Amino acid sequence: MRKRKVYHSSVKLAHSLNLEKVILPASFLKSIPRSTVHGWRHDFNPKSLIGQNFAKKIEHNLTDASAFLELTNDNSRTLILTVLKINRFFRQQLSKNGLQKLLRDHKQKTIQFIDWLDQKTNLGKTKISASIGLGRNTVSKWKRQIKFTCHTSVFAKCRIEHPNQATINELSVITELLSDPTKSHWGIPSLQGWAIKKKLCFLSVSSWYTYNRLLKIRRSISRFKKSNGEPLRATKVNEIWHADITVFKTLDGVKNYIYTIKDNFSRKTLVWKITQEVSAQTRLETIQQALLFAFPTNTGTLRLITDGGPENDNHTIKNFICNSQIEIKHQIALRDIVQSNSMVEATYRWLKSSFLYGKKILNAVELEKYLQFYFYDHDEIKPHSAHQIYTPNEVYNGANPAISLTEVYQIASKNRRITNFASRCKIC
Repeated sequence: MRKRKVYHSSVKLAHSLNLEKVILPASFLKSIPRSTVHGWRHDFNPKSLIGQNFAKKIEHNLTDASAFLELTNDNSRTLILTVLKINRFFRQQLSKNGLQKLLRDHKQKTIQFIDWLDQKTNLGKTKISASIGLGRNTVSKWKRQIKFTCHTSVFAKCRIEHPNQATINELSVITELLSDPTKSHWGIPSLQGWAIKKKLCFLSVSSWYTYNRLLKIRRSISRFKKSNGEPLRATKVNEIWHADITVFKTLDGVKNYIYTIKDNFSRKTLVWKITQEVSAQTRLETIQQALLFAFPTNTGTLRLITDGGPENDNHTIKNFICNSQIEIKHQIALRDIVQSNSMVEATYRWLKSSFLYGKKILNAVELEKYLQFYFYDHDEIKPHSAHQIYTPNEVYNGANPAISLTEVYQIASKNRRITNFASRCKIC
């Protein structure tokens, strides 16, 4: 009985909106007793029916259905249905975040569309925004961004409305360092560390990457593949060394082999040398030179990591290690240990890709001059990405690479907000 009442209540709503002749069969209308119709019109009490709290919603939906069915033009109906299907398609194919990103990327057009639709329909901007998945606060925020577009900001955002963005001075520092030809071989983390060290700019590394992408100063560089297993990490200087060679062909057609030995903890290049051949004797000379520099008392322990090349794995090197007063544990990468010799290999990749390639180096004499500059710059001038603001030489000589910059960033953030709040323009 209750189910029947609920069903008939919906029919009464349809009758009150003059929809009964449109959506109900004539045979069904004739079957309704006159007394029932009279009761609906005069003695109807919605509170006596189950589900009466949904009556307003039902009435609203029927009103929309009435407006739709009253359209005499089939093309108009088709257009409305098409729009509804398009809306449903985008909601199904795009996640909520994906849809909002699409709208955010075209926020000006989105706001213009909402304003236009509000004028045409008088539905209210809040309802229109909600229908496309945007909240009231988001729409208000986008309107402020459009109204207060700042041309001095790479985000085109007002500095007062968005005070956490880089100041004009910080943006100038970033642009200058990223464009500096003498530092073109520096990575962005090194530039960021240099700026903090010289008290020029106190933005994080991620912010530097963001501004570089927006300013389009440097092209993105593909990351190198990670080594197998956990990377080797020393706890102090002269605990682990890496030795390797790489080849570079000069314009005279000669292959030049660059030998290096690198300290794991500090990333300092202890020794480098150029020859035109691969030999155990040259490798031995570089090891002896590095030991003389790092262990002047001729005592201590050391792990030496190399690859399995003939210049490293031979009787000459083995005999020297056996007779050395310093305890040396020689390990072949990817054979004696699961890790590769990636630390020194990464240095070679960066040396070639960012510094040597593109330069017209005639012979070994010119190559040596370039390498003298590079290794001095690498160890003495440029902060290493693993050491934040410190160079390999500074860490090798005792600086703590695990220094915390949290307090520095917090102070800089407060000063940045103050500066941006004070930087009013003609618009704001």
